[in-house]
Amino acid sequence: MTAIRHTFSHIRNMPGAFWVVIVVAFINQLGNMAMMFLVAYLTVHFKFSLPAASLIYALLCGAMLISGTIAGATADHFGAAKVMAIVLCTNAVVLLCMPLFNHFWSIALMCILWGIVIGAYRPAAQTFLMHVAPAESYRVAFSIFRLCWNLGMSIGPAIGGYLATHSFQLIFIFNGVANIVAGIILVLGLLFKPGVDQQPPPSTSEHKRWGWSYLWHDKLLLIFVLGMIPVTMVFYQNGSTMPVFIHQNLGLQLTIYGLLFTLNTLMIVFFELPISIITLTWPAKRSLIIGSILMATGFGGFYFSSSAWHLFLLTAIWSLGEIIFFPTASSYVAELAPPARRGSYVSIYSTSINTGLLVGPWAGAIIMHAFTGRGLWLACWLWGLVSSVIFIYLGSPKRDTFD
Repeated sequence: MTAIRHTFSHIRNMPGAFWVVIVVAFINQLGNMAMMFLVAYLTVHFKFSLPAASLIYALLCGAMLISGTIAGATADHFGAAKVMAIVLCTNAVVLLCMPLFNHFWSIALMCILWGIVIGAYRPAAQTFLMHVAPAESYRVAFSIFRLCWNLGMSIGPAIGGYLATHSFQLIFIFNGVANIVAGIILVLGLLFKPGVDQQPPPSTSEHKRWGWSYLWHDKLLLIFVLGMIPVTMVFYQNGSTMPVFIHQNLGLQLTIYGLLFTLNTLMIVFFELPISIITLTWPAKRSLIIGSILMATGFGGFYFSSSAWHLFLLTAIWSLGEIIFFPTASSYVAELAPPARRGSYVSIYSTSINTGLLVGPWAGAIIMHAFTGRGLWLACWLWGLVSSVIFIYLGSPKRDTFD
């Protein structure tokens, strides 16, 4: 009960601008199902080959990665709210125009533009949250953000699946309209809050650096990024090799995988906020190490799995690790970053996650092909252990670590 009371206490202290961005994030993610159906759209609607459709999807992901590396620094310079508004409006135009293109390279170019736009949204949104949320409530703030993000991601594909039965093009139209609605709410919600996105002036030393140069001058940031990559390589097996292992190695139906995804979402919805409150007084190092170990244990434990109930137990373990790890990671970056350069730090943080997203499934597939699924889960143990050891050297955030 104490944790629940503390949770509501932190929630009540959040400013109105925070809730505007949370609502916008939910609506944006609710409509953001077009990317999930892109390969199906290209192979079913246009009869593109799977390699051709995969190439377009890879171009989209590559554009997102590149965009994410500079989005935070752009938010530092122009303001995170402005970047979010421009992204939402531009994304709406791109999505509404997408059904007008029918040829491979025209669709590929549109997807590159699409990736550049959507890759900038999350770093800008996280930068804005850092500016408006109270510092003592960062973990709660990012837990709420993740909660709404995951809710939208859970509901959106169900809507997209229904629309796809009628027309794939309706998915892009719905997604575009959702972006327009989110953009209107963002602009109107922040219209009467002048200065809410005003950037604090950079210090003399900060004037000399921009964007990625902080990675080489802030030792804590460098240690943090090096620790992030291996454990995110483990985490992103959930959407790549994990369903393949369940179906091919264990001989279970993919409906089991769907239920595991549901379990993960339910745990985030019901437990992430209370757990964030319980761990609020923990040093970031402790939360990151424990989160890494739990994720490594959950995925590495698939080595011993032989039945569905093993999978549910192990999914609960790595989901708990996710719940502890990611809000703490976002909070640590917020505390570590100089106030005038939070966006730059968020971009570096986002890129470390995206690197795990790109490298993890690729490396996992290679290991799985060469050494079977059991070899992959041993590798996950190792990757998680590497992150845990790196995080041991992580210190408390200090504003002058780069001076």
